[in-house]
Amino acid sequence: MSEPSAPDREMRRQLRSWISTMPEELRSLRRHLLPADFPLDHSPASLDALEARLLELYPPYNPVERGRGTAESAMAYLGESLLAVAGGSWGWNRRPVGGQEWRGQPVLCPDPELQLQPIAPLLLISSAMRKRTGSAFAAEVARLRGEVEARQGREPGWQPTIRLHPDQERAQSELEVWLADRSAGFEEWARETGRPDRWDFGPESLDALEELVRSRYTGEKEIGAAIRGPFLQGAAWYIGEVVCRTKGDVWKFEPFAVGGGPLPALFGPDGSGTIDEPCAGPPGDDDEAVVYPTGLLRGLFSTHDELDDPIEVHLSDAWEDADPDDADDADDD
Repeated sequence: MSEPSAPDREMRRQLRSWISTMPEELRSLRRHLLPADFPLDHSPASLDALEARLLELYPPYNPVERGRGTAESAMAYLGESLLAVAGGSWGWNRRPVGGQEWRGQPVLCPDPELQLQPIAPLLLISSAMRKRTGSAFAAEVARLRGEVEARQGREPGWQPTIRLHPDQERAQSELEVWLADRSAGFEEWARETGRPDRWDFGPESLDALEELVRSRYTGEKEIGAAIRGPFLQGAAWYIGEVVCRTKGDVWKFEPFAVGGGPLPALFGPDGSGTIDEPCAGPPGDDDEAVVYPTGLLRGLFSTHDELDDPIEVHLSDAWEDADPDDADDADDD
């Protein structure tokens, strides 16, 4: 197989970077664009609300520019909503956006069986801001649904298929393997703690787990050195399972490609933060209360935050509190 050309390699790098930043863009949508109770369910009603909000932000004849908290976040949500209707996958188009800095833009490539052209969310947003009908996003969804229904009329039972980016597939596979291994090893982990009857996945058991962790470790560096060992791996899984079983959350792994480079593997050997660790949060894109169990374990011995303000971290924070970053954002509004 021949090596891809320099432009092709650049397109792959840009697409990989976009895929890895989408989870954060969707969180930014909640934090900066939409009210806290906005339903991130990709429904036509949610797209109408998003379009209405964008019309408030972009006056007539004001160009839509890419940037964190505005068009980037809207592009991610709109694109994922179209993907849910027409299947297919994310791709990259070389068409310049905002000069050479962006080197193209992300596009939606509907299921090949529909034989449709790629859709550029940024261009769709720009068109909606020019026409100002308030229904451009819903109209595009209706168009795609019509194409799907026409295809189903020719082949009853057919459904569009969503194809994940290879990085997304790898991340999902690594998470599934980790969860299966941790679940299978839970009974042994529970016996090893010496208190197998205490771990009932109730919120109160997090206090007992915290007591056990504090009895075994003396500081954050010691926790960090052992975070990939069997005891703390089991503890991290248990914390997340308590959250998922009592709050209806789900496990997620959303690695971030620093500088558009390779995505880190789950609990990779060079990992030093949350970019390579699993988290638990609400289903779908609603990540306003994401919990990183390993982050909580590391923070148990922290006495001050980054601003040198006193803090007190407990494992029960995973169940009781929302994401501290969201609280900070709310304070800034």
